[in-house]
Amino acid sequence: MTGRAKVKGDKAEREAATLLAELLGPGPRRKLGAGRLDDTGDIDMPGWDCTIQIAHWADALRAVREKPIAAEHQSANAGTSHSGAMIRLRGGVWRVVMTPEQFAALLIAAQRSDGRATKRRRIVKRGYELGGGKAREGELPPPSDPGPCTISARKT
Repeated sequence: MTGRAKVKGDKAEREAATLLAELLGPGPRRKLGAGRLDDTGDIDMPGWDCTIQIAHWADALRAVREKPIAAEHQSANAGTSHSGAMIRLRGGVWRVVMTPEQFAALLIAAQRSDGRATKRRRIVKRGYELGGGKAREGELPPPSDPGPCTISARKT
């Protein structure tokens, strides 16, 4: 990475950490030591079971394609259940990007009472379909029938 690109990336990581701290409360902060073989993400999220990869690239579509996959590898290194990428677009707009499997794991975990994700291979193997069934207010549908849901962030 060139010096100019590194400065741009470091700035985006600090900005993302600040945004996450505003949304989730104190804790999220930029990690140091990016690019190592055992990389565990760009943002330290104490108390949250997730790995976040940050990108601020001129080619945002390339970042959308590559960064969620990189986040998944880093999540395996970190031992977290969830991963995703935060992509900074021109004008300072942020978007969170996930693969369908990452998104399904997040939705399934949101429906489980303990908040832990089901292993990715089990999601694909069992062919969970998101949507469908109904639950009464305050009642969680069983994992085999996720039904409609609202995702709310809960600290572990």
